[in-house]
Amino acid sequence: MESKIKTKRGKKFNSLIDLESRKKRKKIEGLNVFCPKCNKNIHEDNILSCPHHHLQAYRVAIRDPYTSEVKSKILKTKLYDIAVKETLDFKSDLKKHRIQIIHKKEEVPTNLIDAINMYTDYLYNKGIPEHLQRIRTQKHIKEQNRYLNRFLEFLNDTKYMVKRLTIHDITDEIVGKYYTFLQSFNYRPSTFNHNIKALKFFYNFMIDNKGVNIRNPFNKVKLRKCKSNPVTTNKSEFETLLSVITPANGIQKYSSDKERNHYFNWSKPSLKIAVFSGRRGEELTNMKFSNIVEKEDGSMIIVGIDYKANKLSNITEDENKKRFVVPVGDELKQVLLDLGYEKYKNTERYLIAPDCTRRKNLHKRISRMFTHFWRLTGIKKKLSLYSLRRTHITALEIATKGNAYLISGQSSNQLVQDHYINHKEIASELSIQGFSIF
Repeated sequence: MESKIKTKRGKKFNSLIDLESRKKRKKIEGLNVFCPKCNKNIHEDNILSCPHHHLQAYRVAIRDPYTSEVKSKILKTKLYDIAVKETLDFKSDLKKHRIQIIHKKEEVPTNLIDAINMYTDYLYNKGIPEHLQRIRTQKHIKEQNRYLNRFLEFLNDTKYMVKRLTIHDITDEIVGKYYTFLQSFNYRPSTFNHNIKALKFFYNFMIDNKGVNIRNPFNKVKLRKCKSNPVTTNKSEFETLLSVITPANGIQKYSSDKERNHYFNWSKPSLKIAVFSGRRGEELTNMKFSNIVEKEDGSMIIVGIDYKANKLSNITEDENKKRFVVPVGDELKQVLLDLGYEKYKNTERYLIAPDCTRRKNLHKRISRMFTHFWRLTGIKKKLSLYSLRRTHITALEIATKGNAYLISGQSSNQLVQDHYINHKEIASELSIQGFSIF
């Protein structure tokens, strides 16, 4: 079935090519005559350049349209019709293989420890497609790990074989024992709830993200009621705080004979900006003079990036980021003027600690500074730096007659009412204004 071709030297040899051309068979995509010695396909134009007629064979080569990778196979047959059939079979096998790859089901571990480790990787976005990734802080991930590890430690201490437990083995009985275990520590309601929520989120991940057919054993756990009692400060207390902020009072001594200085030349301005703007720590330390917008009528506002809202919404593009707006009242305006607004307006100079280059944890330093100097005031009220935000929002609530959330940036008025507003202060202000029913 092979035909003999004369070369220029007059020698004859067998050729698969001549047989194909003579019978005028239809060209099959991917099927060629190939010489492994010349490492090239043989066709009518270059047939005389290959002297290795005895090595020539049919070869099928198919390019994967998804990966552009070429899959090839040298066929053993010398018969064209069989080669065509084997080519079609090869194409079919490749297609089936690709379908198997596409639909290959991920092996999801059911061992409790392995599943928790997989969940931790998910929190770190390891192996997660980019469009499904979420921005999470290291603090948040570490907290989730701590709550999950606490559950594993509980299981180990109560004589369960933790290494052999699967996610299916966590029963209502175990959940009930863990509930009692957490109650024995007298945690604050929020801390108690965080421990339960971490496990609930873990099981939701296994069910929703990994398709495990299992009931979430923590779904019916009743969370404890968090009683919010927002505490604020007043003008007299704040002035007392400012009066104790001095270089001499800035030194804090520890039992280990170590010292820490909490006084900086920007200490007072930073706290004034905090209470007069009502913004969070990270937003405070990133405020610049360029964030101040002055209108034609002389009024001013501060516009900046709302870091918390963007993290929660997983917004990373600058043009889409949510921003906060702070109305600049007389008190805040005076602080800005004292900081050199006329000189530095529209510049990238920071309002707080402009010469500080390590700004990542600057808001934590301000928080520690506030706590240190607040103790020195002798005022029994328990306050933190965040109390200044609550103070500002409470004042906004009075000024806007119940619409503070429209300016402060919270998602709902109910959130403001529950966690930010000092209702005693509002009642006191109404009394001062001469509140009456009729």
